[in-house]
Amino acid sequence: MLDYKTVIDTLDSNFIKELGEKSRYFSGSLEKAVWEGIDIAYILELDKCKGKNILDIGCGAGWFLYVCKLLGHNPIGIDRIDTENNGHHAACTKAYDMFGYKVYDRLVYPLQKIDLDGNKFNVIVSNRSFFPTRPIVWTKKEWLFFFNDVKENLIDGKDFKMFLSLNSGEKRDPYKNMLKNKKSKWGPIELEQYFHNYDATYKYKSLNTKRKCVKGNIIHVKDIGGLINLAEDR
Repeated sequence: MLDYKTVIDTLDSNFIKELGEKSRYFSGSLEKAVWEGIDIAYILELDKCKGKNILDIGCGAGWFLYVCKLLGHNPIGIDRIDTENNGHHAACTKAYDMFGYKVYDRLVYPLQKIDLDGNKFNVIVSNRSFFPTRPIVWTKKEWLFFFNDVKENLIDGKDFKMFLSLNSGEKRDPYKNMLKNKKSKWGPIELEQYFHNYDATYKYKSLNTKRKCVKGNIIHVKDIGGLINLAEDR
């Protein structure tokens, strides 16, 4: 089983030192960011298979994707790429070069298809995601468009899993705030019930791992049937 030291020992020590100095860009600490990547990979049982095509939306520095690469998979990321000397995205760009996988300079927008040159995936992940809240908080309309785009254009085969962690804490739950402010009737209860009806889950929780460093509003689609039902909204 991979752990923090095993992952770090595969990389150049000077590179790790540089990332450590920029630790505020990586989930608060470098160690926590690496453990998050490891935890999600094991939640999705990626240690029990090889050769899966994996997409990480908003991949940040890419620790989850690097863990997937070490486990024998084919990772691709989406995030804003910035070559400035300072800041979150500039630090991440240096990490991509070291890790050696493809990251598309993309953002996910409501009601727009995700163009990744025809690549298709067995696993789609997004941890600490903000795309369903910017520039607007997604409603059922935006979610249906997103799931249909995934179903029609991004899925490779019948073996499929999706894992989305929408934010890093309950206080930042956009749907809770929408309901409180009465801007929408589609609040957290309705959203949770919607996913439950279609063989997926949506719930605020800390995941049951030793470190419990992955938490937020988790959307977990365990199989292709659940995603198809979500996309078709039967």
